[in-house]
Amino acid sequence: ERQIFAPKEAFQMLSNELLAIFRRGQVGERPITADAEGDNVYQWLVRMGHFDPGSQLGKDLQLLKASHGIDTVELRVTFTRGLHPFYPPKVQLIRPRMPVIILSALASHPLLSLELWDPWKPCEKWLSLLKEFLQAHGSVEMGSPMNSPDDFPTSAYSPLERQLASLEAVSGFTPQAAHMDDISDIYDEREASMKEKRRKIKTQAHKKMKTGSSGVFWAAGTGFGTSEHAYDEVWDRQRAMAFQLARDGELESLLAGLAVSLECHMNGAECDQSQACPVSRSPTLEVEAEREIRESCAAFVKHIPVDQIVESVERSCLLPLLLRELTETTFSDMGERCRYYTASLEVIRQLCSERTARLLTPAGMVHAPGEEPAFVLHHTHSIGAALESLAEEAESFSKVVKTQATNEKLSKSGAPSSDKAPLTYFHMGRTRGLGNGSSGVEEAVIELAERLRDVDAQVRSATASFDFTYADVAYGYVETGASCSRPRVDREALYCQEMKKFQVECSNFSNEFRTHNYQTDRKAESFNPSSRLVRLGREIAA
Repeated sequence: ERQIFAPKEAFQMLSNELLAIFRRGQVGERPITADAEGDNVYQWLVRMGHFDPGSQLGKDLQLLKASHGIDTVELRVTFTRGLHPFYPPKVQLIRPRMPVIILSALASHPLLSLELWDPWKPCEKWLSLLKEFLQAHGSVEMGSPMNSPDDFPTSAYSPLERQLASLEAVSGFTPQAAHMDDISDIYDEREASMKEKRRKIKTQAHKKMKTGSSGVFWAAGTGFGTSEHAYDEVWDRQRAMAFQLARDGELESLLAGLAVSLECHMNGAECDQSQACPVSRSPTLEVEAEREIRESCAAFVKHIPVDQIVESVERSCLLPLLLRELTETTFSDMGERCRYYTASLEVIRQLCSERTARLLTPAGMVHAPGEEPAFVLHHTHSIGAALESLAEEAESFSKVVKTQATNEKLSKSGAPSSDKAPLTYFHMGRTRGLGNGSSGVEEAVIELAERLRDVDAQVRSATASFDFTYADVAYGYVETGASCSRPRVDREALYCQEMKKFQVECSNFSNEFRTHNYQTDRKAESFNPSSRLVRLGREIAA
């Protein structure tokens, strides 16, 4: 695949910066040192030391040095191959173990956002700014056994904690915990430190609009500019597409890994890497990557209680991200990003466990008396409700596929197919190879519909015993003080009932209206080609 950011020059630039930081660290003690991890110039292991002895982090590191021989903060910095230096790197706190919120706040620091990223700023300068942030807000969890590099050589944080932090950085979502008093200060001060930089960016853009003289002007109301304002920098479609693909790939990988980590923590000791877990291997994650996650999780399972894992999930940006992705899409759109939504559905499947099922419903607002809920959504929205709506669209798609399967079977047996065959709901099972010409994309859409309906059924079963404190007929909830289930609502009937009042007249299309230019070709086809079938099913589902 052709890269658009001159990979040779980017590699040389990155190598020179790494070598310069490394050499300065060799000459004497430096506050920041770096080295390539595994001889990979795109992945650095950064060590920060010489923190202010009067800061809480400086004091904790002195104590940690006496107990574990560690007096530096280790970070892993990953640059995106082919997009450096214009795409910001990913920064991950390795050790020591600080509060989880520091892990997330560092990973999603505005300095590392696409909006504020300065591709020409030397790495050592923005690393120094991150060091200042850690010095101001960081502290070490001194009693945690995960500070030991001998027992936890890869990181002081579990894969799930690291994945949730990276998810916040990639998605741009603010975590639920950011609204809590003890945490909001960290995020507010972090944003305040970037306020001046945001102002400068806006000022520079305004100056370019005033002084720009590219000589190419768009007519008012067309293109990406106006006749009044024009400047040299215009939207680069190729660069924007590269950034979007990189972001989607990162989100898909993170969600797939999260599903595996959730499975390991929810099943505890039962989910050993040497034996099969209750759920088969990840459908979108590579075997080697999944194995590494399971092995790493096994070391943390006995040290991190399940309640702490549930709290981390509840306070993170995972739930609002899933809700947004499910409420702002249709099954037809999901078919364009099968792998991404497959990974999302696997995360929801793992959230169906007894400890986390409430997060999928409006009952996710359940909290201790007098305590503010960490997860608050509008009362008519929940992951379960959004999933139910999409599952009904998937059922409409499945009806079309069912009709095709019936016609194909009749055709092979010599019996005439009928477009008037009753359309009934059914479970697709594993209907791969439907139509001998099915492509991989079409099979992926069919499998996604099956998976969507299957996960929806699991969510229904897992959330059937929760109390609902409001009446929402449109979503099938019933106001009651006792436990209640979510009855299936016939949305098509509700839609027809609501629209019937606007009906003026109706037409009955008899056979005389079925004549068209392609009637002969249509009669020659015993059943629809698979590509047309999938397209038709998605259109009907939408």
